[in-house]
Amino acid sequence: MIPLNDVRDFWNENPLCSRIIPYELGSRDYFNYYDRLREDIESKKESLRLHEYDKFNGKKILDVGWGNGYVLENFAKHGGITHGVDITPMSIELCQRRFEYAGILRGDFRVANAEDLPYPDNYFDCVTSMGVLHHVPDTEKAVKEIYR
Repeated sequence: MIPLNDVRDFWNENPLCSRIIPYELGSRDYFNYYDRLREDIESKKESLRLHEYDKFNGKKILDVGWGNGYVLENFAKHGGITHGVDITPMSIELCQRRFEYAGILRGDFRVANAEDLPYPDNYFDCVTSMGVLHHVPDTEKAVKEIYR
C-alpha cells in the first residue's frame, strides 16, 4: 500500500493535467484549456448525460478528489449544493479559483481523505468521484466510507 503522504505530495505537486497545460496554474486560460481538453473527450452533452447535473438542483453533491473542479462547477451551475474533498491544499485553491472565475459563490471545499470523510451518515444526495479511488491507499475502505 502506498503511504497517504506520498499520494498527497504527488498530487499537490502535480495537479491534474498541470504538466500538459501551457498556462499558469489556476489562471483563466488554464481552466479554459483544461475544459477544452476534457470536452474533446467527453462533450458537454455527454457530460450532462453521464453526471445528470440537472437532476440535482437544490441537492447536496460531494465530489471526492475533484481535480480542478470541472464536475463540481457543472453541478453548481445546475443548482447543486456542492461539497468537495481532496487530500491536497492545491486542489482546494484551484477549485476556489475556478468557482470565483465562474461567479459561483457557493461551494464547500475541504482537505480530507476519502477513507475518513468529515460528514455525517447519509448527508449527500449524490457522491461522485472520477478517476480517483484507484489512487487511494485503501480503496475498499474509501468505497465503504463513501457509501456511508
